[in-house]
Amino acid sequence: MPIIVVDKDKTVAALVARLLKARTSKAATVRAVRAVRKANPGLDLDRLRRGTVVVVPRLAEIRTDVGDVIEDALADVLDRITHSLDQLAEDAGTALEADRAERERTEGVFHAEAVQNAAEYDTVLRDTLETLRVSLSDDEEGATRCTDMLMQGIEQWRDELDDLGKLV
Repeated sequence: MPIIVVDKDKTVAALVARLLKARTSKAATVRAVRAVRKANPGLDLDRLRRGTVVVVPRLAEIRTDVGDVIEDALADVLDRITHSLDQLAEDAGTALEADRAERERTEGVFHAEAVQNAAEYDTVLRDTLETLRVSLSDDEEGATRCTDMLMQGIEQWRDELDDLGKLV
């Protein structure tokens, strides 16, 4: 059942009049008022206030373009989460590329002629450079693996959000 928030309507009759299709019979209007009263047993529907939440039963007489507060709010939340997931995926890809560029710059230093010449004469430097190369390679593999796992998680979250959106 749709849920709406009272705006200017002061009574259930005024609320129902706003929700009904054009050219609705008096008998249909009475049925709609009774159905709204039945769906909202705890509300004083003869003294409505702006902001009151009212359940509107699905009736043939009620317009289909009546907004549902819950559906609208859920759609907004789902849109925001999807946008955040898209931003997270974009940021993760950007961070991985920046990380790769930094590793490449570091590798470039290792291959510099002066460093290579020094490594020929210094076994400690040569061993240190080799250890650093292995470390950079391991770092690349780890960063790629973590980013891939994040992207898989994001895709799974998107699928679950799509499923959630279909429940409404």
